[in-house]
Amino acid sequence: FLAMAFTPYQLVVHKKGKPMRHILTYFLPLAAIIAAPALAVTETENEEELFLRQAVALIQGGDNLGALSKVDTVISRFSPAQADSKKAFFCADTPAQTLMILTMAASKQRDAVVVDRFHCDAYFLKGFVLINLKRSEEAGLALQTAAAMAPLNMHYINELGEWYKSNGKWQLSVDTFKLAMSKVEFAPADQAAAMHARSLRGIGFGLIELGSLDEAEASFRKSLDLAPDHPSALAE
Repeated sequence: FLAMAFTPYQLVVHKKGKPMRHILTYFLPLAAIIAAPALAVTETENEEELFLRQAVALIQGGDNLGALSKVDTVISRFSPAQADSKKAFFCADTPAQTLMILTMAASKQRDAVVVDRFHCDAYFLKGFVLINLKRSEEAGLALQTAAAMAPLNMHYINELGEWYKSNGKWQLSVDTFKLAMSKVEFAPADQAAAMHARSLRGIGFGLIELGSLDEAEASFRKSLDLAPDHPSALAE
């Protein structure tokens, strides 16, 4: 549903464990959604998807606790099935990704099932809400779950790397941004360059903190090839 109803999302950079302002555009509803105070289920979505749209509207209105309640309702409806199952649950954006995820799971002798995308979106949105509520550790767990369930989603993995960076986990941050970068072929074509550049900037920031200044500079320069004149990359 996000592909149809929402535009791409991005969180701005966190620095030194202090989250800067958050820009919520991945879950940003269309103007029609914003204008309608009473959201209703559409013909193409189920109730869980409606709850996620309502959560987004609540975030935009500053009601993060209300949004968290909506997201937790969605998660509570499928988490018991996950807990009782011996299968690993994953999300994918395309049939090709579904096939690749199932092949990856089979190679590790894991019994896997690919579920609707909103399962992963719920965890991802929960992470965002918890960051707003300054519940960082819980946010990290939610983002880790989203990234684990959607192993080809470059955006989810980038955000997990951002969380590690904001909490001073520099090596984990670098490793996670590198993992995100390895998924660039699965990113939407119109967003791949921006996501790739973001991974490179994240790597650069982490390498600075780890004392690898030459490698950090190289990473920032590569990012500028993809996103010229980006202010934070130029500043570093």
